[in-house]
Amino acid sequence: KLLKSFFQKTKKHIFDDVINFLTWRRRNDRKIVLVSSGDYNFQKSKIMASGLSKYFHQIYITKDHHKSACLKKIGLLSGDGFIFLDDREEVIEDVKKHFPEAVVIQIVRYRNQPRTKTADFVKKDLNQDT
Repeated sequence: KLLKSFFQKTKKHIFDDVINFLTWRRRNDRKIVLVSSGDYNFQKSKIMASGLSKYFHQIYITKDHHKSACLKKIGLLSGDGFIFLDDREEVIEDVKKHFPEAVVIQIVRYRNQPRTKTADFVKKDLNQDT
């Protein structure tokens, strides 16, 4: 019952800038791939309940918090150019280490959130003017 309530409220926890950003990227013919980590069933349920799945060309869920391993499995190679966004410091550093050519952006929404020094950009949100 508690889990059902959580999934029903999931849409309310999506930041407004996320929908705007994804819509803008899709409109500009950009391939958008979601790589999420954690328990497969939980993450899948959360993604579906959020309504975000329709914005992505592909969705991958990995148990491994090293998303670079998943990026390699889906065929990205060092040297491939792409944009990668995440909020977690250790994920940003891992991806930048394995894909130095990628443009890596850390989203830092909270004052005490750890910041990485390896990101190409650190932004407070996904608005195009920030």
